[in-house]
Amino acid sequence: KQKQYSGAPSVAIIIDDLGADTGIVDSLFALNIPVAFSILPHQKYSRSVALNARKMGQVVMLHLPMEPKSESMDPGQGALFVDFEDFLIIKRFEENLASTMGIEGVNNHMGSRFTESEPKMAVVL
Repeated sequence: KQKQYSGAPSVAIIIDDLGADTGIVDSLFALNIPVAFSILPHQKYSRSVALNARKMGQVVMLHLPMEPKSESMDPGQGALFVDFEDFLIIKRFEENLASTMGIEGVNNHMGSRFTESEPKMAVVL
């Protein structure tokens, strides 16, 4: 449970691109400060990072891969693309959520093209 501070300025720290390895994660745990762990789906350590972050009382987010404008950039496994039918966006999104544990929020990974599409973002939201 996150502490609530009334009237005082606050800062949220979100570390993304997590799940492929555990190196930086161990360093973040050692800091013992509130940090949101934004985890890419379907990575080797996605589930274990999420589970350990939850045990430490940290916020766990899904770092949702989305289509970038650049066709040379690969957003990774589980990415959402603007040419997907709505049912496929929902299916992929649910699969991505299931690949981690205890998700409390979502932020985009890449996604410059996908996030510009109001109809497709409406499906995700």
